[in-house]
Amino acid sequence: MRLKALRAVTIPALLLALIAGCATRPPADEPSAEEEAVEQARAEARDLLDAGKSLAAVRIYRDLTDEADPEQAQRWRLRIVETLFDEGYPELALEWQRELDARTVPGDLSTRKAIVDARAAIVQRQGVRALRLLPPITAGMDDDLRARILAVRADAYGITGQPGQALAIRIEREELLPDDAAIDANHEAIWSLLNGLPADRLRELGEQKDAPVLNGWAELALAVQRARMGEKPVPAVLDEWRDDYSGHPADDRFVATLRDRVTDELTWPRRMALLVPLSGRLANAGQAIRDGLMAAYYDQPEYVERPRIQVYDTGSEGPGVTAAYERAVDAGADFVIGPLAKGAVAELAERGSLETPLLSLNYLPGDADKRPEDLYQFGLLPEDEARQAADAAIQNEHYNAVTLVPAGNWGGRMVDGFRSRYETLGGVIVESARYNSEASDYGRPIQALLNLDSSYARERRLQNTIGRDVRFEPRRRQDIEVIFMAAMPKQARLLEPQLEFHRAGDLPVYATSHVFSGVPDPDSDWDLNGLFFTDLPWILDNLEEPDPLYRSVTGHWPGARGQYPRLYALGIDAFAVLPHLGRLGETDQAVLNGRTGRLTLDADSRIHRQPRWATFIKGQPVPVNRPEAEPDEEDLGDDIRTRAGDS
Repeated sequence: MRLKALRAVTIPALLLALIAGCATRPPADEPSAEEEAVEQARAEARDLLDAGKSLAAVRIYRDLTDEADPEQAQRWRLRIVETLFDEGYPELALEWQRELDARTVPGDLSTRKAIVDARAAIVQRQGVRALRLLPPITAGMDDDLRARILAVRADAYGITGQPGQALAIRIEREELLPDDAAIDANHEAIWSLLNGLPADRLRELGEQKDAPVLNGWAELALAVQRARMGEKPVPAVLDEWRDDYSGHPADDRFVATLRDRVTDELTWPRRMALLVPLSGRLANAGQAIRDGLMAAYYDQPEYVERPRIQVYDTGSEGPGVTAAYERAVDAGADFVIGPLAKGAVAELAERGSLETPLLSLNYLPGDADKRPEDLYQFGLLPEDEARQAADAAIQNEHYNAVTLVPAGNWGGRMVDGFRSRYETLGGVIVESARYNSEASDYGRPIQALLNLDSSYARERRLQNTIGRDVRFEPRRRQDIEVIFMAAMPKQARLLEPQLEFHRAGDLPVYATSHVFSGVPDPDSDWDLNGLFFTDLPWILDNLEEPDPLYRSVTGHWPGARGQYPRLYALGIDAFAVLPHLGRLGETDQAVLNGRTGRLTLDADSRIHRQPRWATFIKGQPVPVNRPEAEPDEEDLGDDIRTRAGDS
């Protein structure tokens, strides 16, 4: 029974008791009717939580908050925030957490309050701030409170690009957990961290000294990667791992679950159709996607039952895309991949419903009215990289940024993507500038961006006033902490040295993958030393030791290394992601480590990718865990900006 219903019974009784006077007051050792109502509501909320009806439980806590005195109301509000975080409603939790911030919190709640504040920072991708907000673990804390702090600490290290620390904390935390359900959830969090790591990083963790549990987890992830690449069947690699790591915490329920999960992941639809332009203005892009997809198809292990694939040329992707989709459905396709052009995706979405599920290779506009239920959207959305740059800037505590992007629609999309994420996280864009991509001298937009034009104007006024030349050192504005830049390689090679010339050489510059051609060119890229940029794992992970699939693709199609390399990766992931769509849609924590980045699926069935970070050192792209990481957090061993110098 809900609290409001209980009040209908208890409140009249209380009024009668007051009218009757003190003689009717219950004995001190017996709970009052109101206390009984509260306890009954509390018990009902616990039952609802046990039954998985968390929002119904939150409504009861909300009703209790409305009836409580100010201090007790704070306690209920805190319980609401904790419940919403625990049950997977982070946005609702943020709303209540902000309300909690506006009131004085009782002293005995300060530790729990600090934990939910840190969790709020995690939701907003503010890992450094979360670490700063978390309280220290003290001797008097119970195991539950310790476990909560360690979970948030691990999440904070995870989003700041320090997975080794996050994994170590998760492993330490397991000793505090009370039951199998909590341990299983901790294992899933460990696996989520491992799933996002490349093979070379997993090998490092597998060889770390005096860390047998961590070694076992890393080797388990490597074993699954080998199974996915077709080296051996899933049961065989897992049995080998069990022989080597008998008694490991994962050598029980988790490996058994993992065996079924990975086997299911290697199950594709029986018949697939690919809709891409193989003629017309988009033919080259369509062919690169097709070839990448087919490379992934033939890369599957022999024991996997591969689907039959039919390729349909959508030409210029006008009205022909609807006809191609209908032909694919009539031919019995269980799943369709494509089309490529944004307008073609919108055309199919206008159907209202889809007879066969569709994974498009582009995205509908964010304000699109219609999105069929079975439409999944995937592509190389540049705004994803702009948002990741915003995340990195906030994680590094750069709250004042300037943006430098080309004039035109593409530049507008990039700055809008950066701005929307950056301002949501608490950052401020203090200035923006656009440049002409056809020019070679970017002095004017850079001077305006750095407020140097005002400085030069002051110089001219002073000279005019005194009538002679003066010694003058122009000074850029001092409130800038980071520069977000969007540029193609040609423009980036001109912009970066001009930024340094105009006294911005000490500012970190974050850019997107567009600054790198995809092929190392030290002579041309020397001036990009010290710039940080995102790019696909397909590009960065294959710079020195190409994996077998990369060697196969570039061997069959030499152009895959130079022209359209990222579209080949899109084709590979478009095929590889299909078996994972159900798993990715189950939780926000589910991740697929793809060739285009760490892939996640949002509530609108849009796939988002998180690429990797890199910097230029002596003209060569070098992968890094995150921009401006401390030396002990990087494999490079030396300060990035020192090594990026010309010496």
